[in-house]
This record gives sequence, structure tokens and C-alpha cells, in this order.
Amino acid sequence: MMYEWKTEHIRFMRDAAAYGNYHQKLAEKLLPHLKQGGRICDAGCGMGYLTQALLPYFSEVTACDISAKALDELRYRAGGESNLRTICGDIADNPPTVPYDGMVFCLFGAPGLVLRVAKQQCSGVVCVICRGSLRHRFSIGEEVLHTDGVGNLEQLLKKNVIPFSREEFTPEFGQPFRTRQEAVAFFRLYNCGDASPTEEDVAAQLTETGRTDFPFYLPQKKDLALLCFDSRDIP
Repeated sequence: MMYEWKTEHIRFMRDAAAYGNYHQKLAEKLLPHLKQGGRICDAGCGMGYLTQALLPYFSEVTACDISAKALDELRYRAGGESNLRTICGDIADNPPTVPYDGMVFCLFGAPGLVLRVAKQQCSGVVCVICRGSLRHRFSIGEEVLHTDGVGNLEQLLKKNVIPFSREEFTPEFGQPFRTRQEAVAFFRLYNCGDASPTEEDVAAQLTETGRTDFPFYLPQKKDLALLCFDSRDIP
């Protein structure tokens, strides 16, 4: 399912990416598994912060996403990076002329689609970053995401007898705010529960940073798992 990048989503993501080093941490986890200097694809790249963190290490990085607005953001930030290639469309419908040396699927979705695309488009290692927890991070209550977690992909790999490695990690990826009112707007944008978050609900979850640009912060650890396997082992 396509993620709709609205203006508010883009603004909050810009702030979160500028505040911390989450995407750099993801890149550090991926680099030991990928053929540096080769050609890779970041499938379903969104606004492309992970793509941008990977650019220095590869001869070509293809960023593919359905959202033209998200890719515009990436191209603007990347400027004239000559090794960046973008594709606006469904990754399954846009195979490369020559298979990629590696592929990255970060919080991509359906495991079956990951395997099908990887088999068709990659000749090397596939790295998949999955949610380790299905709890919604930005809801006031204990809401559960109705989406694919690491267990679904792991089961599919085992079913198809595909060797893989698994590493769990928990990077910090919270949200900074300029005002408390901005924090309330954030929760109301992302909240999955039935009740609308109140100012009191939100204030209880914020910490004060002492910074002038972002004086308030919502700390959040993101439970993730990295699964890596060779596309040539896909039956």
C-alpha cells in the first residue's frame, strides 16, 4: 500500500532526520553486507534519507518509490550527486537492464513481494530491515500495527530453505518539536487510536532538550531486525 507523503509528514520527517543520526546508523548496519563500490537499489525509499547515507559507498544507488513528492525531496537534498538514480513507480514494474549487485528493503511490506522482486532484479545480497515490534510508536495507547513484522519474513525464508542472517537492533528515532502545540499536532496526525490525544497526554511524553531550535523531544526507540540473504538462493 502506498504511503501518502503529505506536507505535514514531510515537515516532521525533515526535523527528525536533522535532529538525530538514525539513517546513518541504518547505513552502518547495512554496509558490511553489501558490495561496496557496486550498484544497489533502495526499494520503497520514501524521502530517501537512507539512500543519501549510502551514496558515498557505491558507484550507483537507485532510489525507487511510488511517491513523486518524496523523490523530489531526495533530489533536492542530494543536489548534483552523480551516482544517484531515481525511479518513480512500483519497484516490481521497473526492473533494471542489468541486475543490481545488492538491494535494500527498509520497512517495505509484504515478504512475498520482497522475494519476488529480489529474485528478478538482484544478483547479490538482499538486506531487509523489518519491524521487530508491531506496537505503534506514536499513539497514546498501546495500538498495534496491522502490518508485516520480522516474523513473517523469517517464516517465509525458512519455508523456502533460504539461508539468512538476522540481527536485532534498537536505534533512537524520536521526534523533535519547536513548541508543545506542534507536538500535539504531530500526535493527532499519527495517532491510530480512537481518542484524540489531549495536550496533557502529549506533554507527559515529552522531554526538554535545552536546545533553542527544538526545545521539546519525544524519545522513541525503534525495534528493528536486519535480515540478509543471497538472492541467488531464492528458488
